[in-house]
Amino acid sequence: MKRFVLFAVILVCISSLLCACGQSSQGIGEAGISLDEFNQLSLNMSYYRVCEIIGGKGELISESEIDESDRTVYVSTYRFEGETAGYAELEITVYGYKDLAKLDLKDYLTGKTNYNLE
Repeated sequence: MKRFVLFAVILVCISSLLCACGQSSQGIGEAGISLDEFNQLSLNMSYYRVCEIIGGKGELISESEIDESDRTVYVSTYRFEGETAGYAELEITVYGYKDLAKLDLKDYLTGKTNYNLE
């Protein structure tokens, strides 16, 4: 009986730990984006810096690839849930030049839209 109780306690502790580690950083609450954080974002900022300001990563909702003569442009759109209401969508662009001498794989914030953040 003692072994069963000990096993149950350990199982509950492990489950709690896994649930806490697996929480998404894009939900409502402190992990979401506030209007103040949204207003701190500026175009040409890196996605890494964007995530630092917001305090979490967004949910990837779309990706596209545009093939141009001298480069390939990759555009990704991320959704960040609001801390109290609404959400924001941020567009991140990466330019992949075909000439390796011009290689630039830095990501840039190229668009931001606020949907009723408070």
